[in-house]
Amino acid sequence: MKEHLNNPFLIAGYHSPAYFCDRETESAKVISALQNDRNVSLIIPRRMGKTGLIYHVFYNIAVVILSMIAFSRFG
Repeated sequence: MKEHLNNPFLIAGYHSPAYFCDRETESAKVISALQNDRNVSLIIPRRMGKTGLIYHVFYNIAVVILSMIAFSRFG
């Protein structure tokens, strides 16, 4: 279990969806592109959250895959 962070403005790393703000539209677009075997390029200035967005997308994809595996085994 992760420790509760006191500062909601994280500078480095991805901690969880609870600390990831906004970007729902961008996340959905990237997930849709990856699910449809399209290439994705993120072109935004440095320090704007590209890496955090990628980690968030991969986290969400992993959750979906794990739930599909659990459903197929136990459902």
